[in-house]
Amino acid sequence: MVAEDLRHLIGIQLFLPDHSVTVSIGVATLHPKEDWMTWMQRSDDYLYRAKSAGRNQVMCM
Repeated sequence: MVAEDLRHLIGIQLFLPDHSVTVSIGVATLHPKEDWMTWMQRSDDYLYRAKSAGRNQVMCM
């Protein structure tokens, strides 16, 4: 929900005149005994899934 709120807030800001700004976000929960590199890789995978699905989305698992 926090990532979705962030995505929405970025989308309504006027950063550039006559241009919309959007963001895709990938979110992954850190599993017990998981190293940070694996966790970040899963987050990155979700980010690219969001982009592939049409951008301006949050993907998480």
